[in-house]
Amino acid sequence: MKTEEYFDKLYNAIIEILRLEKLEWIIQEIEARNRVGKITILTPEEVKNLPRSKKQRTFSTDYTSKERLMLLIDAIEYVVTNNTEMEQEILQFFSSETATQLSKKAKAIHFYAEDGNDNVTIVDRQSVIQHQDHAHDLKEVIDKLKELINDDN
Repeated sequence: MKTEEYFDKLYNAIIEILRLEKLEWIIQEIEARNRVGKITILTPEEVKNLPRSKKQRTFSTDYTSKERLMLLIDAIEYVVTNNTEMEQEILQFFSSETATQLSKKAKAIHFYAEDGNDNVTIVDRQSVIQHQDHAHDLKEVIDKLKELINDDN
């Protein structure tokens, strides 16, 4: 049986990887969600069965270590999936007639950061294909990790 400590170690290891990859925004989102906790809304029937002093319909409880870990993994999976879908749209753009009409054939799309710094992300056909391969590999790792987490041995 896996312990809370086991799940905490995995959680912290993944958080450290996200920090190294400069993906702090994912960490911030997950930590904010962890602070709020698991929201429970009682049904009217459940409220009737409570003692008079505890007629609260909505309350928050802390996530278990395993639930926190699963939230983090799900967030990473969601970000990768959404990014892949966006890149798939870019790939379709590169092969569309519009791209052909706009300068004979678009070579790349440049994304500039909104915060005013000089970060530029350049996306071209080759990088989209490469990212999709990596996303597929990461999805396989995530699926295996979820399987290991949910295995009670």
